[in-house]
Parts: sequence; structure tokens; C-alpha cells
Amino acid sequence: MEINFTYSGNLLSIKIKDNGKGFLVQPANGNYGLGLMNMKNRMQLMRGQISVESAPNFGTSIFIQLPDRKSTRLNSSHEWISRMPSS
Repeated sequence: MEINFTYSGNLLSIKIKDNGKGFLVQPANGNYGLGLMNMKNRMQLMRGQISVESAPNFGTSIFIQLPDRKSTRLNSSHEWISRMPSS
């Protein structure tokens, strides 16, 4: 397994990669697993992005990008808003 963290500007990038058995990211029946749906929902809540690449017998790679908490915050209606610098 390989895990990489990169912080540049106001963005945290995370890459998680393994050489495990892999899986179909989008099954033929169109039903995603709850794990993938939950990860996507959490990324939306945090104004982040997630990309999952996988195939049977070829492992899995997950790419995540999250904005810096200093530049954004979650308000009571679960929307991200920019935080103004304090003077």
C-alpha cells in the first residue's frame, strides 16, 4: 500500500494506492456500494473531491483533494463559506 500527502497553496491532496484484488467502481447494475457513496458524500460536505480508480485484479487508487480549513469553514446549513482573514 502507498499513501501520499501533498499540501500546496490551500489544498491537501491525498493519494491511496494498493495492488489488491480491486473491484468494479461502477457495477453493471448501477448500484454503488455504501462505502463509495459515503466517501463521495463526505467529500461534498467538506468541499473536497474524490476519484476512485479500480478494476478486478489490478488494485485500487483513491485520489482526494480537500481545501484548507483556514480558508473555508462549514456553516450551520452544511455549506462551505470562505473565511475572511482576521485583522
